Amino acid sequence: SGRVGYITSNKFINAGYGKELRRRLPRYVFVDEFIDFADADVFEDAVNYPCVFTMTRKTEEEEANTEEYSFPFVGVKEEMDDVDALHEHIKDHLGEEYQDDHIEAFPVLSDSLDAQSWKFIPENDTKVLTAIKEGAERDLEFEDLSQRVELGIKTGEDDAFVVSESDMEQYDLEEEIIHPTLVGEDVKRWRQPEAQKYLLYTDPNYDIDSYPN
Repeated sequence: SGRVGYITSNKFINAGYGKELRRRLPRYVFVDEFIDFADADVFEDAVNYPCVFTMTRKTEEEEANTEEYSFPFVGVKEEMDDVDALHEHIKDHLGEEYQDDHIEAFPVLSDSLDAQSWKFIPENDTKVLTAIKEGAERDLEFEDLSQRVELGIKTGEDDAFVVSESDMEQYDLEEEIIHPTLVGEDVKRWRQPEAQKYLLYTDPNYDIDSYPN
């Protein structure tokens, strides 16, 4: 057995030309860690979507009887002003479940390394998705899942009706008419969204004079 590391373009994890590589690698090696730098300027004057990953060679017995395992993944969302600072930030959180404006880190199950594409999804989310797929009715159609499709909230004046927590405190707004709301940027793949904004909404039956603020 031995270890090897590669710095290469991340395109092979989805592109058609990488299918045979995606199929063969999981058979012969354990992926130890995978870091996807996306379009961060890691190499000066070149945008080449680099990724760095290390692997350990399997024994013949492990090739024949590999059990599911997990490995740490880090995806860079936004570069930092200093590349060295980004590298240190990644090292600090490699192996954790962590996310901020610059990176997202989480463990990935080896079953996500499929010949069709390598999907880097948090381990717990993969288990949920697998359970959904296994329990899904295959003959469902879209109309069975959604009786109607509607446009999201239109306030007519977001500056007046969409507020932040600091606005709520500053103006002592009444909690009964404040509701958490999501905008597009709050919804991220594989993550439960957290509301950053709040909507002022009064039902037509409410007495507006009861909410003077």
